[in-house]
Amino acid sequence: MNPFLTHGAISWPELQTSDPSSALAFYQTVFGWEGESMEMAGGMGTYHVGKTDGIPHAGVIQRVSEEMPPCWIFYVTVDSADDVAARAAELGGQVFMPVMTVPTVGTFCGIADPQGAMIFAMEWEPNDGPEVKFADAFQTPGQFSWFQLQTPDIDGAVAFYTALFGWKTEVNMMGAGPYTMLKIGDVAFGGAAPPMGEVPAHWSGYLTVADVDETVAAIAANGGTVMGEPFDIPEVGKMVVFQDPQGARCMAIAYHTPSE
Repeated sequence: MNPFLTHGAISWPELQTSDPSSALAFYQTVFGWEGESMEMAGGMGTYHVGKTDGIPHAGVIQRVSEEMPPCWIFYVTVDSADDVAARAAELGGQVFMPVMTVPTVGTFCGIADPQGAMIFAMEWEPNDGPEVKFADAFQTPGQFSWFQLQTPDIDGAVAFYTALFGWKTEVNMMGAGPYTMLKIGDVAFGGAAPPMGEVPAHWSGYLTVADVDETVAAIAANGGTVMGEPFDIPEVGKMVVFQDPQGARCMAIAYHTPSE
């Protein structure tokens, strides 16, 4: 599955932060990213791209407001941003950022689901970029490989997203209880779970690493904060929640076995 070409696939994580250059340097040092910076059209500032093995897979940009805490946001590939925006409103979501076009990139909008979690829909412009396969992300340290919705109303959220993007679901029993897998056809790309603590509904991402303990040491040595001890999920992997130096939260995971 090429997420840039597949309707419903989460295809682009983007870090909106208070200090993009420093944030990119952190992910380069800790997760081995290559970095590239470019000026955006219309005087919109600098856009930083994180790459692994030459493949672009994440963006880093100045946050739109100083009142906005640094955070990761996620873009879903869609066939039509206009259609998705209209459908989201019909399903009880909110289009908090109207449909707009970025030349040479695509047409997108920002959507909040009925529980308040924000996600973006992107209708990408055709390009001659490299072939990208989602399954490679499970095996390649530094790439995002899993996306998770934490929400107090899993059934309501599932109903919204399956109707909006055509996702399928499968409930698996994990050590902590049932876990709702999110799928495109037979390909699982994420899951939905109750929130950890008193936090609002939100999306988060997992970065693949080779060794969680080494990653924890690197996070601490480079100004990040480890949010609790690493923990193991049997038959899945060992993971840890962390904050980068600017305060954006993310997760790192070392999988027990490669996944397809």
